[in-house]
Amino acid sequence: MTKIKVRLVQLGTPPVSLKELLGWKSDFFEIEAIQHLPDLPDSDLAGWAYSNEALKKLIESGDSADIKMGVVYAPLENNYYMHRLSNHACVLSLFEMAEILTEANIPLEAFVIRNVYMMVVLYLELGSTIKSDVYKVPHEDTRGCLFDFNAFKPNAIWSTESVNLCTSCKSRLMKRQLPLDFIKNLERELRRVKKPFAFRVLEFIKKHPAWSTIISALFALALNIFASIAYVLWLKKYFEHPPLP
Repeated sequence: MTKIKVRLVQLGTPPVSLKELLGWKSDFFEIEAIQHLPDLPDSDLAGWAYSNEALKKLIESGDSADIKMGVVYAPLENNYYMHRLSNHACVLSLFEMAEILTEANIPLEAFVIRNVYMMVVLYLELGSTIKSDVYKVPHEDTRGCLFDFNAFKPNAIWSTESVNLCTSCKSRLMKRQLPLDFIKNLERELRRVKKPFAFRVLEFIKKHPAWSTIISALFALALNIFASIAYVLWLKKYFEHPPLP
């Protein structure tokens, strides 16, 4: 399968390091470049929000990318965090989302790449386009699925910290003319979109205090045994003398 070419467009100074995503490995897409537009025009909607038309003019260009995704720290129309702009362009807003995700210890880069996956899958599913039919796909019920609508922004936490495909979305994709093992490979890649290991450990401790105590005790015992063995071997090496003749 030919990889989808994705171009990320940094609009202004959103609080995320998009350059970290340039090396993201995927069988489905390649982030080929990061474009930066540092100076934005004044907003054209109430509440310092930007309309789809205003952002479309900034993001769309004549390059060869299959999908162009703008990333901005400003409100969008109707205060959604994502909008389709054209058949090949969309915009992702970190307005309010940055604070929500940071509070939940979710990297903003994970949120961006999660939405890249969603748009890439929709692009393939809808026949190499992100036409207006994309709005018919997401479901309002939050299931921790790639296609959660997340009208209530904090719900995006559950759709980002551990991304999956719900049963109905798997069934829908299976009916499309997609490559063999598409769903299997997609789920494998989505498992990489998650919280950092340290925060996952802390959450496990909070949810399972009894198991955490047992594991900690076993780890301490194993560490004590290892230290004792190492100490004995060190004594033998440096202080054991051969017998006298």
